[in-house]
Amino acid sequence: GVFDFFNYTGGFYVPFLGPGQKNMFTLCYNIPRTAKELKFAFPMIKETATSLVWRYQIQTVSPDRNQGVITHFGYFKMNTKKFTQLNLSNYPVQSVCWIRFSAFNPDNPQERAWFAPVRGPAFAKQSGGIIEVSEVQPAMDTRIVNTINEVMRSVCEVRENGTFECTEILTSDLELAFKKCTTREQDNIYAYHFQS
Repeated sequence: GVFDFFNYTGGFYVPFLGPGQKNMFTLCYNIPRTAKELKFAFPMIKETATSLVWRYQIQTVSPDRNQGVITHFGYFKMNTKKFTQLNLSNYPVQSVCWIRFSAFNPDNPQERAWFAPVRGPAFAKQSGGIIEVSEVQPAMDTRIVNTINEVMRSVCEVRENGTFECTEILTSDLELAFKKCTTREQDNIYAYHFQS
């Protein structure tokens, strides 16, 4: 499972630590309202898991609350020599509805694993949040971000670096390399919704 991808050394006993987390032996399921920065720490990854691509999804309340919520997607790689810190401090903690981490194998995206979502302070009105997501579902938007990895002295920090602009292209313009498909099988592939 997803827990087997990590090398639990250097004070790590769980796959990630959340903002303001005090208990080092329990997985983080809630972001406290008192958290100052939105940073998540991951232990070093095992050599056998270096090919994995990690994705975070974070849903936030739109700055103009009448606009609903925005789900942001970012992709990054983990480090085998240093722990990885995902710095999402560009999001106000109080506006976070939830965040989820998942990993997939780029050679076979169907091979994937994920953690349960972490609930944020804005999750729902009944839990003291500032918005009820079910009331604004038609007003949902999606944003894909670029990320950069900066290797520092003791940590590899991942942070956002602008918005990724999607471009629509014809599938006939794509050249896909599938290792296990014949040329004829590749010619018969139809991509109805392909996100790369």
